[in-house]
Amino acid sequence: MLRRLAVSLGHGERLRHIETVAPTGAQLQADPEGALRHLAEACRAAARPGVAAIVIGGAGLAGYAEALQARVDLPLIDSAHAGLKVLLDGAAPPPQRASDGFVAEWSAVSPGMARIGSAS
Repeated sequence: MLRRLAVSLGHGERLRHIETVAPTGAQLQADPEGALRHLAEACRAAARPGVAAIVIGGAGLAGYAEALQARVDLPLIDSAHAGLKVLLDGAAPPPQRASDGFVAEWSAVSPGMARIGSAS
């Protein structure tokens, strides 16, 4: 799913690796220090040749990139903050159809978010 989303947003060629953690978002939120340990381990595992930065993905992980940065050598990007900045700056690329036909489209969003999406 994440790979298809990256392709549909025009970043498929830049994606090098996807690393996940076993705890659920709720479990991570319930144990912030444990979350930092799990996420730091995942970031270190993702630091492979050719990887220039790591995106900490998922709205539930907003704010963790800043807290993790001292534990990880590569630059960390908070996906929630970065996504909001792209939308507010009007810099979102138009969706592109992946080779399997998947395309990220605006659906079931508030009228305000739909206006932001149609502005790009």
